[in-house]
Amino acid sequence: MSPFRVVIKRPAEDWLRRQPIEIQSRFATKIRELKEYPEIFGKPLRGRLYGNWELYFEHRYRIYIQ
Repeated sequence: MSPFRVVIKRPAEDWLRRQPIEIQSRFATKIRELKEYPEIFGKPLRGRLYGNWELYFEHRYRIYIQ
């Protein structure tokens, strides 16, 4: 079990529901990769968000786990 928790905020959830199933599937894959292996797929955050990891989806949307 991963020590990280995934939180999808309401605006992101609404956006995701409007996307084609292919985008939704790729988004879910990225979240799974980041949650299971943050040191491989993500970038560590600093400052106030220290201890969290991020990655960008479609070069536009930031996903981060805490």
